[in-house]
Amino acid sequence: MLLSGASGDGPLSSQCTVSREGTPLGSPLRKKLSDCEEELAKKVDKKQRSEKAAFIHVEQDLFADVRKRSLENDDSRNPMWTALALAIFGISSTAAKSRPASKLIYPYSLFALVWLWLTCMFLLYTAVVTPAMISIHWLDAECDSVPTLYFDCVLDAFFLCDIFYSFSLGVIFRGKYYDDRMWVAKHYIMGSFAFDILTSIPVSFVELTVANACAGGNNPAAGIDSSQLRFIRAMKPLKWFS
Repeated sequence: MLLSGASGDGPLSSQCTVSREGTPLGSPLRKKLSDCEEELAKKVDKKQRSEKAAFIHVEQDLFADVRKRSLENDDSRNPMWTALALAIFGISSTAAKSRPASKLIYPYSLFALVWLWLTCMFLLYTAVVTPAMISIHWLDAECDSVPTLYFDCVLDAFFLCDIFYSFSLGVIFRGKYYDDRMWVAKHYIMGSFAFDILTSIPVSFVELTVANACAGGNNPAAGIDSSQLRFIRAMKPLKWFS
C-alpha cells in the first residue's frame, strides 16, 4: 500500500511516499509512516478549513456590498418618495452636512417642527381653557356638555396620536442621534410613556358618549360620571416636564 501526500505539500509529501508492503507492524519505519500520515491529514484538514473560512469571508463581503449598493440605489428607484421623505420627514439613507442619515422621522424635519408647534398650541389651550371649563362646568348635570366638547375630542385624539408618533421619532440623546426603532421604543417606554398614557386618557370621548346618550333619550347615569374625570385633562400641560 502506498501513502502519498496531496500535491503541493512539499517535502512532507515526498517523505510519505513510501511503500508499506513487507514493513513489520512494530518497526520504526511503520511508526514513522503512521506519524507522517497523521501529520499530513492534519495539514490537509487545516488547509480545507482555511479555504472554507476564506470563502465565507468573501461571501459576507459580497453580501455587504450588494446591500450597500441596494441602499444607495433606493434614491434612484423611488425619486418622488425619497424627495418627499427627505423634505417633509427628514428620512434618508445618506447623510448631509446639516443632518445625519435617518430611518425615522428626524427631530428637526418640517413635519417634526410642525407637530411640535401643534403640541405647544394644544398644551397652551389646555393650560388656559381647561381650568376655566372645569371651574365653571364642574357641577353641571351629566347631560350638560361643555361648549368646547368637540374641540376637546380633537385635542384628545391628537395626544393619542402623539404616543404612536413618539415611537417613530428619532432621538438625540447626549449629543448622539439614534434612529434605531428598538432603541427609540425602549427609550420612550423607560421614560415618559406611562405619564403620556395617563395624561392622554380621552375624557372628552366619555363626555361625548354621555351627551349622545342624553340626546337619544337614554339614561347615561349607568356608572359613568364624566365630570369626575375632567381633572385628568388639566394634567396635560405637565407633558412639558415629562
